[in-house]
Amino acid sequence: MEAIRGLGNISDHEHEHSLKVLERCATSDPCWAVRGMALEMLKAFAVNIRKASFFERWDMQEYWWSDQDEPWRSQDESRKYLWQTLEISTRDIAWQVRVRAIEVITETAEIGNIDAHRILVPLIEDQSNRVKSATQRGLTNLLYGRGEWVARRWEELQKNVKDGMEHDLAASEAEEKATRATRKDAATTVIDVLIEYIKSGKHGFRQQNLITLGKVVHSATMRGENKCINFLVDCMDSDIASVRTSAMAAVRVICLKDDRRVVQKIMEMAAYDVDVHCKRYAIESLEVVSSRGQRDPLDVLCDLLGHGEAEIRESAVRTIEHLADHCDSHMIGKIQLLLSDSNWSVRRAAATCLKHLCGDHSNVENLIPDPQDRRWFLRSWPHP
Repeated sequence: MEAIRGLGNISDHEHEHSLKVLERCATSDPCWAVRGMALEMLKAFAVNIRKASFFERWDMQEYWWSDQDEPWRSQDESRKYLWQTLEISTRDIAWQVRVRAIEVITETAEIGNIDAHRILVPLIEDQSNRVKSATQRGLTNLLYGRGEWVARRWEELQKNVKDGMEHDLAASEAEEKATRATRKDAATTVIDVLIEYIKSGKHGFRQQNLITLGKVVHSATMRGENKCINFLVDCMDSDIASVRTSAMAAVRVICLKDDRRVVQKIMEMAAYDVDVHCKRYAIESLEVVSSRGQRDPLDVLCDLLGHGEAEIRESAVRTIEHLADHCDSHMIGKIQLLLSDSNWSVRRAAATCLKHLCGDHSNVENLIPDPQDRRWFLRSWPHP
C-alpha cells in the first residue's frame, strides 16, 4: 500500500505507465485497502487527465512499446479507461472500496458528467447503507463538481486578465461567471437522471430517490422548477403510501408558497387518502405549502376535525392554529367541540389553538370542561 501511495505522490500525474499501474491495482489487487489507496491516488490523474496526445506532450518519436506501456493516444481514450476502472470499482466486493470509488467520481467529475450520473444512480440500491449515503451525497455534490467549473473559471480569468482587469477582481468575476454557467445545467442533468430512474426503478427504492431529488433541486436553488414539481405531483397518485409520502416530502422542499398544483393535490390527499400516516403528513404539509389565511386549505382542515382517528384530529387542529388568521365562528365552534374529545392530546391541542386564535385567556379557560386540562392550561398560560 505504501508503494501505491509513493507512486501516486511522485508521479507527474501525466505518466501513462503510472496511470496503468494504479488502474490495475484498483481493480485487481487482493487487498481491499490497496484497491482503495489506488483509487485515492487516481484522483490526481482524473482532474485533468489529458490536454494533448502523449507524443505532443513529451516531444517523443514513436518506437516499440510493450503492451503494458504502450501509451494511449488521445484524451478521450485515456478518459474512457479511467471511467471503466472507476465503474468496475463501484461493483467491488468491499463496501469501503465502493465508497472510495464514489468519492473519487464525485470529487473529480466535470459538472453534469453523464458517465458519473449513469454509474452513481444505480448505487442508490446498494446493500450497504454507507454506499447509499455516499451515493446520495455524491449526486448532490456533482452539482458543484470541480472539473468543468475549474475549466470555465480559468477560461474567464484569462480573458479578464487579458482585458487589463485587476487580478483579484478578475478572479472574483471569473468565479461568479463559472458558477452561473455551470450550476443550472448540472442540476437539470441530475434531475433528469433521477426522474428517469425513479420511473423505471423498484418501488422500494423510489422513496429514497424522491428525497434525493428534492435535495438536489433545493441545493441548486431551483425552487418552483416546473418539470420536477409536475413529476412529484404525479408521484402522489402512486398506489404505494411510502412513495406518496416521499413525493410530498420532496415537493415541500422545492415548491413555492401557494403553488396551485401542489396545494390542490395535497388538499385531496388530506381529505381522501386511505393511509393514516400519509393523510397526516398531507395535513402537516398544508402548513408548509400554503400561506396563512388561505380559505380552501382551512375548509379541508375543518372537515377533518371530526375524523375517526385521534392523530388526524390533532394534526388538523394544530395546522389550523398555524394557518388561520382570524376567528371564524363556524371553525371556532368545531374546535370547541374538541375540548371534550376522548383523547387528551386532541383536547389540549384544541385549547392551544383557541388561545392563539381568540386571544381571550379567561374565555378559553372557562370553556375547558376537564379539571386536569384546565389546570394544565393555567400552568401553560398563567393569568397576568
